[in-house]
Amino acid sequence: MVAKQFYFLCALLCLVTAKKMPAHFVDTWNTMVAPFRRECAVDLDIDIETAKNLFATAHLINDRNYHCYARCIYTKLKMISLEGVFNPKVIVEKIPFFSKALIAKCIAATEDEYDTCTKSYIISKCIIKHVAVD
Repeated sequence: MVAKQFYFLCALLCLVTAKKMPAHFVDTWNTMVAPFRRECAVDLDIDIETAKNLFATAHLINDRNYHCYARCIYTKLKMISLEGVFNPKVIVEKIPFFSKALIAKCIAATEDEYDTCTKSYIISKCIIKHVAVD
């Protein structure tokens, strides 16, 4: 319980001090993941409010459960296969304001990683790095 509160406070702090994802991304993302958020968060013992704000705050928590939460969401959205292969066509179709070049670059950043949770964290970090605004 203390860990959940700590992560929630970290997410709130990021809301005040860090970069943020553009509003149109957050709206699109939250609409897409809403049907899966609770299932992925509960399965991994993640606070639902923290999970909801991860991408909005442009801050990912470097913790295995949060890496696997990203993988769970990407899998449910069919953006990554169970074997850990990203589908750039699906990603760009679902989030059309991401360029094919950005997605290709971020997928390439995961090439040396075999763990699907870690791959999901790496691609998320890459996307946030290139899309977040002050």
